[in-house]
Amino acid sequence: MFRIIILISFAFIASISYAQELMIIGQEKVSVDEFLRIYQKNNQSTTSYSEKDVQEYVELFTLFKMKLQEAKRMRLDTLPMLKEDYQKYTDQLVQNHFVDKNYIENIWKAQYEHMKYDVKVAHIMVKCAPNANPSDTLIAYNKLNYLRQQATKDNFAKLATENSEDQSSAIKGGLLGYITAFMTFPEFEQPCFQTPIGAISSIFRTQYGYHILHVLDKRAARGKIKVAHIYLKKSEKPEVAEKQIQEAYKQIISKKITFENAVKKYTEDASTKENYGILNEFGVSEMVNDFEEQCFALKNSGDLSRPFMTEYGWHLVKLIEKIPVKGYEDSKDYIKQRMANDPRVNNLKGIAYNRILAKYKFTESPANLSPLMANMPDTFFMIKNWVLKPMKAIESNTLFSFAGKSFNLKDFTNYVNTNYQTASSRSKKEALDAMYAAYKEKVIWQMAKELLSAEDKTYSQLESEYMNGLLIFEIMDREVWKKALADTLESMKMYEEVKSNYWFKDRFMLEGIKTKKTEGLDTYIQSLTSLSAKVVFEKIKQSKDSNEFVYYERTIERGDYPEIDKAMDAKAISVQFKDEDKSSILAKVVKLLPPSIKPYSEIRGRIQNLYQNKLEKEWGANLRSKYPVKINNIELSKIIKKQ
Repeated sequence: MFRIIILISFAFIASISYAQELMIIGQEKVSVDEFLRIYQKNNQSTTSYSEKDVQEYVELFTLFKMKLQEAKRMRLDTLPMLKEDYQKYTDQLVQNHFVDKNYIENIWKAQYEHMKYDVKVAHIMVKCAPNANPSDTLIAYNKLNYLRQQATKDNFAKLATENSEDQSSAIKGGLLGYITAFMTFPEFEQPCFQTPIGAISSIFRTQYGYHILHVLDKRAARGKIKVAHIYLKKSEKPEVAEKQIQEAYKQIISKKITFENAVKKYTEDASTKENYGILNEFGVSEMVNDFEEQCFALKNSGDLSRPFMTEYGWHLVKLIEKIPVKGYEDSKDYIKQRMANDPRVNNLKGIAYNRILAKYKFTESPANLSPLMANMPDTFFMIKNWVLKPMKAIESNTLFSFAGKSFNLKDFTNYVNTNYQTASSRSKKEALDAMYAAYKEKVIWQMAKELLSAEDKTYSQLESEYMNGLLIFEIMDREVWKKALADTLESMKMYEEVKSNYWFKDRFMLEGIKTKKTEGLDTYIQSLTSLSAKVVFEKIKQSKDSNEFVYYERTIERGDYPEIDKAMDAKAISVQFKDEDKSSILAKVVKLLPPSIKPYSEIRGRIQNLYQNKLEKEWGANLRSKYPVKINNIELSKIIKKQ
């Protein structure tokens, strides 16, 4: 999580127009242009250029610059935690630059287009494990490639039956049925929707192996449906089940029995019997095909199917509702949730990385690692305090080039010896490959930041702004916030100085009864006159309503509740009012407390805030004596006069 409080944002918003020097703060020179842009940025709705506003901003601006100089003098920008925060932010900044804000939105919209249709497909699969060795992978690919060359829309089913290694679909000529969005893996879904009707797709790979598919049909999406059903199991005497389902149907349509009562009487589906036969809503290919077709054939809510049979038994279905695909905006949350783990949206850093490689013409020769590896024993990385020392003859071998700059074996080994001194591995190849990948990625990201900073002013300004924010947070935390929290003695002294400004108003100490019920408390008003609230509550606990009442105890100040104020003025014995959670309260006045000074524990937060302000003011005065300010009043007057 990035740790930052932006006290004053100093992003640049315009091109340079005033190069004249406006002021010197300590050793830092500030141009008219810089000050103007910053002033405009932080006063967008109230930029008046009046003398009062400009002078006030000069005070804020110079103090901010002093704090930054002090933070850098203390070398806070070298703190590991701060550097880590900065790196994470700039990594994200680079990613955002190369993957624009519309990228994910476009993916969501493309997925929504899939949701609008159902596609009927058949496929042929040749198994290949994700971690298969290259030779097995090539065998699987070549086998499917041969089938792909033979396949036509006329012989596809025959080829699938004879060759597909997906046995569940092979017996049906490779038929999978209708596919809609989110029913399968993205890498399978994409070809389903991208391949024209009647065509055969190119070869593609999933975690199960290589596939080709034949698109048979495409229709408007059916969406979801909700039905209730009566179900009779398939048995050795199917005529008995058929007779019962027909009997149920006749009684329902003749209105001798309601569908709900028929469910209670006839159904053998124990999971839905108590819920009037209602099934969870379902969509395409989530039920056996015969059942799905019968359900979607019903048109209006309340329509009843005729009895029909599936491989599981007899059914009678009533339509509750059809749920069409919603519009894009209404579907967006659902799409986002379903695509949360989709590599197309959760690997944006990888996408940005590949775009960086393309933009700045990345080339590599990883084979140049081989000579280094050849001269190493297999157990090299098991040796304590190992050091990589390439021979002079190979240390200039280029491993990769990026943005016109080459990085050689010597650069890589210097990095490895600095960052992996304690690494241990039984495999020199695995160890070197991992180190090379880390080195390459580190160089690419760092160079991308430097290149962007040079060519994109907005990017460089955001980088600078974030680092300034981190530095301000860190130095304020050290010089003000932590000191104020830790120095309880000075906080107590501050309390003694200002406590006369913090008084309680009149207060009632109350004891009573609290309930969510809207009525019933009135009956206990008289009891509170002669009995304590605890006694009355104990009596209530013995009644059938005991769980609806709780004992109430609180001290309330004048001004918190209008009913309390009226009771104070009337010097009432009891009071009835509504609490913040809308509960009803009947309370007895135990004691009236007169105005008094609030104790330290009651206002500790306010006192610490006052002490913080004092510390910050004293620290600011110290900074102003440490970092003198020289202002070019001629240039400043031009700003003040500007309208």
